[in-house]
Amino acid sequence: MTVEAITGFVAVELSGTITSVLAELVLNLKARVGSGVRWINSENLHMTVNFLGYIPVSLIGNVTETLADCAAISSPIALQIDTINTFPDI
Repeated sequence: MTVEAITGFVAVELSGTITSVLAELVLNLKARVGSGVRWINSENLHMTVNFLGYIPVSLIGNVTETLADCAAISSPIALQIDTINTFPDI
């Protein structure tokens, strides 16, 4: 029996300023890398905090609720980006 699943990850949505800077970086990378890379739209740029792996579709509601509960009791944090990676590596 095959279980329907999604690939899940926890991510942080980036501010407009950071997204703009990264979008500019992506444009520069596109010119250097050439074809063979599937680029995401700048509005989908994010910072992955944790890769969750395959999550059965039947558990998505529970995972989403648990993550929302954790976010609701968490305080804002300041982050400094010093390295940018790609998936897969380019």
